[in-house]
Parts: sequence; C-alpha cells; structure tokens
Amino acid sequence: MGFKPPAGFNDFPDQHSPEGYMSSDTATEWLMQPSVGGSHPELDTLELKEIIGALVDSLDDVDREMIHLIFYEQCTFSQAAKACGLRAKSYAWRKANRALTTISIGLRSNPRAMEILSERYGNLNG
Repeated sequence: MGFKPPAGFNDFPDQHSPEGYMSSDTATEWLMQPSVGGSHPELDTLELKEIIGALVDSLDDVDREMIHLIFYEQCTFSQAAKACGLRAKSYAWRKANRALTTISIGLRSNPRAMEILSERYGNLNG
C-alpha cells in the first residue's frame, strides 16, 4: 500500500490535479513531488533541482558521496562511514553536516533559489 496524503489535501486548489499526481508509493516520493508556487511550478522545480545539483557537484568527493549515501541510498551514518572508509559514524555525520551547510549557504546566496523557495514556503529570512 502506497503513501496517501491527508484526506482533502490538494496542491492545486483552483484546478484539477494532473494525471498521476500524488500516486507515489512512498512518503519520500510524495514529498519530492513538485510543489505549486510561482507562475510555472514545473519549471521552478527543474530550475531549483539544477541549482541544488550544481551545489552538490561543487562538493568534494567524500562530502558528495555522504549526501548520496545518506539522502538517496538512505544509508545510516555507520553504513556511510564504512562505505567511505571513515573510522566512525561521527566522521560521517560531520561530513554530511558540512556538506549540508555548504549547500544551505549556496542556496541562501542564490537570489533565484531564494525567490523560488520563498514563493513556496513563505519568507525564509527570519
């Protein structure tokens, strides 16, 4: 049984939802669905993915691998540490935390990323 959004939830209150929208099998897939914001949400989502992708690509190899293992492969910090040849899960946590901080700083310094995120989630500067 796949994840279903709360009863009555509708990301498109003034129109019908696109075919297949919200039919994801897991909570993660549902959360990764495009959010509605701006005049062209699909383009905004693609643009935001490209911005984040460039930030991830700018990370050093181990930091990038940490992000991949933890957030895409859903490995534990212990598993990620072992896969990257680190001695302890605390090292993996520090590497992932450093990578997330770098991505966060990059997003906050990118006016277009902040515009897209603010349209979706409201004012993010406070």
